[in-house]
Order: sequence, then structure tokens, then C-alpha cells
Amino acid sequence: MGTRTAKRGHGMDIGRAIRDKAREAGVTQAELCRATGLSDGYMSMLMNSKIDDPQVKKVHAIAHAMGCTVDELIALAERYGG
Repeated sequence: MGTRTAKRGHGMDIGRAIRDKAREAGVTQAELCRATGLSDGYMSMLMNSKIDDPQVKKVHAIAHAMGCTVDELIALAERYGG
């Protein structure tokens, strides 16, 4: 059984969606790191769209920390394109 990922497909930029949703929610990168247990380096790479296929459990933890759903993040990511 493999690890599930939120792979960025054609027309999807999950990193930008996370970055913009965090800004909208007033949550800093450091706060997201503390809330999710993810490293600052990983979060920075993710929010700058340098990670194309984050694990679903990580995206879920990030969404929870921002008070939104994974579906909201994916919808936003699809609007941005990739």
C-alpha cells in the first residue's frame, strides 16, 4: 500500500493555495509548522510550490490548522492552475 499524495496535476497549485489561505486566515508559516509538526524548510518549499505531491495527511493537517477543509484548498488550487 503506497502513501497517498495530493499530487499537483494539470491546473492545480496546492502550494499557492496553502500560502494564500494562510494569509487570509491570518496564520503565519511558523504557526502552521507548530500546529502541524512540519519543518520550516518543508513548509517553505510547499508554500512556494516546490513540492508537487504533498502527502494527503500533511495537507489535511495544514487545512485543519487554518480552519478550512482539504476540499477548499484543492478548489482554490485548481482555480490558480499549475
